[in-house]
Amino acid sequence: MQTSFASHSREVRGYHLVFWNSAVNLLAPGGFQLAEADLTWLEADLASTELPTIIFSHVPLDNGSMIGNFYFDTFRPNWGHYEHGAGFCRKF
Repeated sequence: MQTSFASHSREVRGYHLVFWNSAVNLLAPGGFQLAEADLTWLEADLASTELPTIIFSHVPLDNGSMIGNFYFDTFRPNWGHYEHGAGFCRKF
């Protein structure tokens, strides 16, 4: 069975579930850089519903603590976030 890695969403039991697979471009020393097209897709998807929404993503959506994270705590603490940082989350 083939699986698509494209971002998608669905409504399940009164919730809007977003499976957001944004591009991961790692730029040293700043961390992950978000592709503008991925952010545009997410904004449009969130605007399409008034249901409570849960976003599933493979990378952090904010600049939350990386304490205890195997990959980011010790070796690359400033790589565990998007360059958009906390301002990115305030959009939603």
